[in-house]
Parts: sequence; C-alpha cells; structure tokens
Amino acid sequence: MSMKALQKIDKFYVVFILSMVVMGIFLIYTFRSIFTSVTTSGDVETKVTEAELRIDREKLGNVLKSYNERKIVPLEIR
Repeated sequence: MSMKALQKIDKFYVVFILSMVVMGIFLIYTFRSIFTSVTTSGDVETKVTEAELRIDREKLGNVLKSYNERKIVPLEIR
C-alpha cells in the first residue's frame, strides 16, 4: 500500500477492526470456559445411592399436611 492509501483510511475502520479483534478474543475465551465447564461437569461421578439418601417420611408428611391445611387469606381489592 502506498502512503496515500494509508492516509485515506478513516479512523472508524481502525477502531472497528480493533474492537472486532477484542470481541473475538473475548468470544473465544467465553466459549473455551463454557466447554471446559461442560467437560468437567460430565466427568463428575454421582456417588449418591439410595442407601445414603435419607428422607424422614414422617416430617415430610407433617410439612405437607400443614401446607395443605393452612388458612388462605383472600386479597381484598378496594
């Protein structure tokens, strides 16, 4: 390129190209982080078995009963 051609380049294009390069780098970093997280989450082994999972059915039943028997206060709109 000749010097005249370089002088005719508008500042908009320089800023535009620099911003596109920065956004491209950010995009690559973002996708790399996302795919690393997906890979890591796929490698995690679940070690919870039915024997380790303890649900107290009596307490659960009491909570469900109290939830279903609660008094609902209607909203009065004036």
